[in-house]
Amino acid sequence: VRNFVNREEQKQKEVFIRQDPAVGREIEFDWGEVKLFIDGKLRSFSLAVFTLAYSNERYARLYESETMICVQDAHVKCIEALGFVPNVFTYDNMRTVVKNFVGNDRFITDGMKSLSLHYHFQIRLCQPRKGNEKGHVEGKVGYHRRNMFVPLPVFNRVEDYNKTLFELCEKDQERPHYKRKVEISKLMLEDKKAMKPLPKQPYEVQRFKQLKANA
Repeated sequence: VRNFVNREEQKQKEVFIRQDPAVGREIEFDWGEVKLFIDGKLRSFSLAVFTLAYSNERYARLYESETMICVQDAHVKCIEALGFVPNVFTYDNMRTVVKNFVGNDRFITDGMKSLSLHYHFQIRLCQPRKGNEKGHVEGKVGYHRRNMFVPLPVFNRVEDYNKTLFELCEKDQERPHYKRKVEISKLMLEDKKAMKPLPKQPYEVQRFKQLKANA
């Protein structure tokens, strides 16, 4: 059986085309799991990571879960930190972005539709099980683990480390881009010129619940 499967897989080999990202077009988003000591206890957290495909500028923030509220809050804080709105946001098929599949069609969740309409950005979805289609942020999740969570950070509150994490990301932008040999912070200025300005008001992250009063 194994030999048969190997022969079948060899009939159609995947072809990968290396892309050269356009200035100011796209930002990629992904989650990663990290550990750190908070108030003396070793805990696991979800790390939200955004990476601009052209400049490699990135933003990262810790959350206790990966709910819609956390996804929306991460987007709002990332956009405010960047100072502009990327034209396209790229995701895999996470449940907070894709609510269901019908054949080859994928339907975006209401929460992400609302967010994209407020900031006027497009949503691009990777093909199922094709994480390489957002390879910039895939690599940056591992980069954060190796460079910002080793040794394990020790803090009293999650918010305290989020402030430190932001400072570390800002400092890291002064290193040269791996391909263009120019400082990431300078390339980000090129990204900024090609992107949309911030709206007058940030998106209000909130959860609606219908409750019944006791008789």
